[in-house]
Amino acid sequence: MLRRRDIDHILRAAASLSGHARFVMVGTGAVIATARHIPLAMMMTEEIDIYVEDTADPEWISDLINATVGRYSQFHRTFGYYGDGVSQLKSCKAGLTGGMMWGLVVAHS
Repeated sequence: MLRRRDIDHILRAAASLSGHARFVMVGTGAVIATARHIPLAMMMTEEIDIYVEDTADPEWISDLINATVGRYSQFHRTFGYYGDGVSQLKSCKAGLTGGMMWGLVVAHS
């Protein structure tokens, strides 16, 4: 079950590794981070989807996140949750094709 403190941990790790302090979090993670009374079923995820805006090479940052704090990484095996580096384009397409789209810009230092 993913909690707000887990999201904060993923974001701190991603910020430390990437050198970026601002991320856009989309999907269920954005809901968990902001809503108060969240259905338990929604919290049963292990991951958050994040990407960096306004960078010269966003795909490189997403690949870095996936390799270091992503699914099946040492981070994931150690803590049981992970960050999924996604692209802004794919996130926007999910919202346009009928998927539920939630977005949140978060900053970490």
